[in-house]
Amino acid sequence: MTVAYGTQVAVGDGEARSMELIEVGDTAWAGGPSLQWGGARVSFSMGAPPSPERPPIMVYVHFGDEEIVATPDHPLLLSDGRLVRSRQLYPRASLMRANGQSALVDFVVAGQFNGGLHDIAVNGADPTGSLDGHLIVTNGIVSGDFALQTHGGWADANLPAIGTRAYEEAYALEPPISPAAAFFER
Repeated sequence: MTVAYGTQVAVGDGEARSMELIEVGDTAWAGGPSLQWGGARVSFSMGAPPSPERPPIMVYVHFGDEEIVATPDHPLLLSDGRLVRSRQLYPRASLMRANGQSALVDFVVAGQFNGGLHDIAVNGADPTGSLDGHLIVTNGIVSGDFALQTHGGWADANLPAIGTRAYEEAYALEPPISPAAAFFER
């Protein structure tokens, strides 16, 4: 899971830290689809500072009074239990919060991002076909860790990606949103 600097990761009940401050050996709150949370050892932590010369394409997701800025392949859990990539989110999608409540997506946009990025994995590098122990809480919503992001096969392949005609048609967006519709900084 690669997210923007400043993304808050749950590290205990009611405690959170900025993603970029979490190191290998630290503890992050992790769980599975049952949303039973507990401490897990961070086994991977890596990031990159802002790169104004080559800003990456990121997906900005706004829900309620909150947001998350993530790579297009960042895994997020929907309230119906499906895990999707951030590029597959759409307005009115229902994200899963750590407490089991839903968070309705207000809008999603993809564009260049001029900010630092970081990711972590917990409980080892290979999810071995299960989400258990590889879901973490980022800005209050349930995300997959970097192990899930890099060991694909779990995402709902039937959902179109932002910036494609299929996405525009599926969600009746007017006017169509281009993949480079925004440039945002953090």
